[in-house]
Amino acid sequence: ETLQQCEQTRTSFEFITEEPNGILMYNGPMTQLFSYEPEDFMAVELVNGKPKLWLNLGSGTQTFEIPNPPDLNDGKWHRVDVYRNGQEVEFMIDRCKTAVVDESDSSSTIDTSSCKATGTTPGDNKFLNTNMPLQLGGVIEDSDYTYPDDFNYAENSFDGCIKNFDQDSKLYDLHSPSKSLNSDAGCKRTDRHCYDDDGSYLCGNGTCIGSWDDYYCICFPGFHGDSCELETPAYDFEEESYITYVLADTVPLDDYISEYHIVIRTRDQEGLVWHISDENQWEFIRLQLQNGYLVTHYNLGDTGAGWYMVLSNYPMDNGGWHSIVLERYGNHFHVKVDGGGGVREMESRMGDFHELTVDRTSLVLGAQVDVQQITSNFIGCMMDPRISNTYLGMENDTDGTIATPSDGVTYGCYSDVCDSDPCPDPFVCFDLWREYICRCPIGEEYFNGTCIEIDECLSDPCLNGGECIDGVNGYICVCPPGFSGIHCELRTPEAWYGRATLSLGAGISILVCLLILLILVLVCIIYKRKREKDTLAHDYYDDDIRENMIVYDDEGGGEGDQDVYDIRPLSVPVDSDRVDETPVKKVKEPQVRARDVPPTDRQPEREVPRTRARPPPGESPDVGDFVNDRLKDADDDPNAPPYDTLHLYDNEGGSSTAGSLSSLNTSSSSEPEQDYGYLKDLGPPFQKLADMYGGADSD
Repeated sequence: ETLQQCEQTRTSFEFITEEPNGILMYNGPMTQLFSYEPEDFMAVELVNGKPKLWLNLGSGTQTFEIPNPPDLNDGKWHRVDVYRNGQEVEFMIDRCKTAVVDESDSSSTIDTSSCKATGTTPGDNKFLNTNMPLQLGGVIEDSDYTYPDDFNYAENSFDGCIKNFDQDSKLYDLHSPSKSLNSDAGCKRTDRHCYDDDGSYLCGNGTCIGSWDDYYCICFPGFHGDSCELETPAYDFEEESYITYVLADTVPLDDYISEYHIVIRTRDQEGLVWHISDENQWEFIRLQLQNGYLVTHYNLGDTGAGWYMVLSNYPMDNGGWHSIVLERYGNHFHVKVDGGGGVREMESRMGDFHELTVDRTSLVLGAQVDVQQITSNFIGCMMDPRISNTYLGMENDTDGTIATPSDGVTYGCYSDVCDSDPCPDPFVCFDLWREYICRCPIGEEYFNGTCIEIDECLSDPCLNGGECIDGVNGYICVCPPGFSGIHCELRTPEAWYGRATLSLGAGISILVCLLILLILVLVCIIYKRKREKDTLAHDYYDDDIRENMIVYDDEGGGEGDQDVYDIRPLSVPVDSDRVDETPVKKVKEPQVRARDVPPTDRQPEREVPRTRARPPPGESPDVGDFVNDRLKDADDDPNAPPYDTLHLYDNEGGSSTAGSLSSLNTSSSSEPEQDYGYLKDLGPPFQKLADMYGGADSD
């Protein structure tokens, strides 16, 4: 909600903080402006604990700073007021309680440099033309929001509490903002003092005003006491009756500040409610009724009869209870009735004088008492008189304050207008407090010159088949089984379960849902089985190494890789038929090493010398058995390469480990000489071999 566009207006709020900087309020543009859009804005911020006002009425920005203000970041509540009358602006803090006044009988001067700044806005515009939401405690800092270029605030964030935001007697609801960040309703850091250890509220029938380290209670009308726990009695004022007071020294009185409170009830249009003055009674403050409306009459030293304020749109003579609160700060008067707001409050600043030195014996309630006569009689009831939130009482001694009621002031507030039975038959008298009305008894209505009973059951108020029984000024519904409530509008749980039935459509819907659920379950089962089958097939192909190239010659003491490819586990054990009874132990996986660094935890193995197979014994050995035996020895050779080792038979010569094929007839010096003479005994098929290995016969 934005601020109202008024030429003459007042904006006020209260805040509490211990931080020196922060934006208290802002109302103005939040986006980039077009040339035809208003640039008006108003903002209040704290800068190093001092208040600062920014104001732009559409023709330039003007700042207002109080010359010598106190630091407002002291953990106590402070009030800010901004008064505008067209282009004239007044920026005030704490109702100017710190002003220094110097008065005599004929003159008054006041120094407001500690609490007020005044000035004029530039240009000709007189209205604050804003259409954006009011922001409290900072502004939204986001790429989507843009603020006036000349609003150069010191710091955005505000750490504290704000309450009672008011413009022209309209109190803004701060409990439910349209948008907020890091803020909550209430003020937890002050409200915590308003509850005791078990969580009980310390101001039971009042409002708790807490600060950073303390609290006090402002009691509701009709209650008093430290915790507002005591009811305030009412007293009846008859003709020419009044109460005079001698105020105790503990009652706070200030020449610059006045705070008065009283609650009244009357049917009369005239009468004096409250009168307090200085010793000579030349300066005074008076609350009175004229033509049924509340009038505030005061004079603080000006010549003439003084000044008047009239609450002209709120009658006070209607027989109801009305609370009156008067607050004065210098010549600034503010009066609230029944909590204030709208037509229930008024304020003015008139006159040149600002102080009232109260005589502690001058307070009178109920009448104007002169030496020779009593005038301005108030007829009705009063209760709960207070000065600066201090209860005065209305009889005898109350904390040192002496209240002396005159004749005609009695305890209580009674009405007996119906005691004489003034109404003709068949009507009865209804007491409206010192007024009455004649009408038919409760539960009856007037018809054809008489009162007849009203049958409330004619409107058939009972639901779900309930039976209506008419009574006096009411009816009773007798509910059928399964229903309850004033109008039989509630089903009981037992009735719901016992009477529950399914329609054909509901049954079909349930069956369709069950069928769909069954189909979904079957689809899930089929999908799961197919997935398991695909997983098995995938695992099989993953184990197929036919397309992989495996290098088996990258091992050995002199090679780079000592751990990854080890040919020894692929070798066939010599004693492969023997079953090892030793339990299998889990072998820890070798650590990854750099390929150019040999392992230090394993000694190089010594190569076992290979021996040539001995020739077959006997004179006529079986060559087939010999070859098979050699194949078996080769298969069982622990040093033999795996079956799928790539054998290169076309590499012979100097780079071949077997040497040249042409050297088969030569003998190596490193190998023992063998006798191949037995080849001659094998017959013609082996004659060529005998010639190659055994050599020719000597002649």
